[in-house]
Amino acid sequence: MRNITGMRRIAIALLALSFSSLAASGQPSKVGDGFMLLTQEPDGWHVDNVNRKALKNLLEPDDVISRIDARDAGSLGPLAVRLIYGSAFERTIPLQVQRGGRSQKVDLWLSDGPAPPDKPDPATLKDVSLAEAAPDFALPALDGSTTRLSALKGKWVLVSFWATWCGPCMQEEPIFNRLADDYKAKLTILALALKETHASLESFSAKYKPHYTILDAGSLKGPVALAYGVTRPGASSVPISVLVRPDGTIAYVHGGYEAPSPLEARIRDAIAGH
Repeated sequence: MRNITGMRRIAIALLALSFSSLAASGQPSKVGDGFMLLTQEPDGWHVDNVNRKALKNLLEPDDVISRIDARDAGSLGPLAVRLIYGSAFERTIPLQVQRGGRSQKVDLWLSDGPAPPDKPDPATLKDVSLAEAAPDFALPALDGSTTRLSALKGKWVLVSFWATWCGPCMQEEPIFNRLADDYKAKLTILALALKETHASLESFSAKYKPHYTILDAGSLKGPVALAYGVTRPGASSVPISVLVRPDGTIAYVHGGYEAPSPLEARIRDAIAGH
């Protein structure tokens, strides 16, 4: 009897732990781009909506992805999920999907041409954070000061990885100025520049006069870029934006840029729904 009671207590504790990241903020984390939007659930990632043509009809709205790359999808945080999804342009990603009460396998391949054989890649998540909390960092600003992410708790923070040599990043720049102007009291925007010189960042700042803070994040293979999953196998992947809640957990991760971009609306919805 005591053993049964103990087992029940352990089961209740594990169940409570699985819901802890959702309960802490009251809202689940989301991962999206112009093709798909996923919402985190205790047993995996729910497909909210999907561009069926772009994803070759492989996934359907209301699918729940329970395994990704032979891993339990419920154990993968938003940065890890976005990184694996992004790597589907270089290799086939094996998924296990719950659809209509049944489990089925889906081989996710996003590039043109025939899909290569699906093969889980254990090295994909070597450095990226699997946690719900945004990885902390301390990076230099253009004026020589240092900005630490953990010091900004209590406000929403948008962490955006970008570069002046990235065309889509430059198209996205006006979105950040609008958000910075509209949410001055609630939101801090940090633009983490990758593979840049101080001179190039000074030139950008003088020309565009950004209403947000530019930080030098160093190399594409630096610790901050790797922890956030910016560099995927075979390619760098900017822009990537990560919306961090006032408690330090990740509300939304957005990869890539497309016109019109859903990024601004999703950030506004997240802040309004908090």
